[in-house]
Amino acid sequence: MPKRILFVPVSGPGGAGEYYRTLAIANATLARYPHVEVHFVLDRHARYATGSPHRVTLLDDSPTRDSRAVVRCIESTCPDLVVFDNAGRVAQLRAARRGGARAVYISSRWKTRWKGFRLRRMRWLDQHWIIGPSFANPPLSRYESMKLRLFPRLRILQMGTLAEPAGAAQVIERYSLQRGNYVLCCPGGAGRFQHAPQAAEIFMAVARRIARESGCQVLYVGAPVDSENDSVLKVPFVPNADLMALLGAARLCVINGGSLLLQAMAQRAICVAAPIAGDQPARIASLAQRGAIVAADLTGDSLGGAALALLSDDAARRRLHASTAGLLENAIDRAVAEVASLLAL
Repeated sequence: MPKRILFVPVSGPGGAGEYYRTLAIANATLARYPHVEVHFVLDRHARYATGSPHRVTLLDDSPTRDSRAVVRCIESTCPDLVVFDNAGRVAQLRAARRGGARAVYISSRWKTRWKGFRLRRMRWLDQHWIIGPSFANPPLSRYESMKLRLFPRLRILQMGTLAEPAGAAQVIERYSLQRGNYVLCCPGGAGRFQHAPQAAEIFMAVARRIARESGCQVLYVGAPVDSENDSVLKVPFVPNADLMALLGAARLCVINGGSLLLQAMAQRAICVAAPIAGDQPARIASLAQRGAIVAADLTGDSLGGAALALLSDDAARRRLHASTAGLLENAIDRAVAEVASLLAL
């Protein structure tokens, strides 16, 4: 009987980082172990929910809130491994263990890390993966280390970031772009922004301003906000592997401060970043302080001005690129190895 993995990322109308991170794990695992069966649990209101390439159970709410439905899914699918990304109620973790499954918890911000170190969650977990650069994720505190002594089987792993390996260079040609001479604008957020509902419009206005004032090609990746015919190439969606290739080959990336920013750092992309969610300002500030990115406010003047200034400053771009060296790794191969170990593949 093939091994089964159930992925339970936080999902909903806004935000997509958790889904695309777990999708990267699923796709990378299947590339190496094609006999594994993959299943997702998603909020049906998420824009990506009906387009997933894998089997999906759709919920009427976020897996965090509709815990009973998640438990029923765990009981009916009988997975060998459940991967919770910034999600995982105690009842869900308990159901996984009760069914004989191993459990991985992924945290990408301080609040979810703290939840992963609560005793009532730790007792059900096999691994806790902490996402993000080491300088933004402090070593285990004395209190966390003390708790770990109570659960010696639980492993804590720093994972940097998780994304699909960059796709083929042909993706650049597919969009008729010139390597190193285009700007990628991507607000992310699955096209909906609960904390910044105007984000897509701001990013699109910035994309048009850059195209108008710099002469560079501009590619906007995200849910279209209009159908106006202009010089900006608009693409609603690109697969994660292709997006990684586009990030790495761009002259400049204008993006948000979520998971996409961490993935961009692993590609050594030159970035201007603005926050679209409450947890992003701290991440942006931390990277900006290390000289790895340029921080901007979520306004057309700030974001557009910073992007245009950087486009015209070759020395500044070189400094940013140098600062990204060794800053963050794409740990997807390590993640697949851990999955294989947990499943005894």
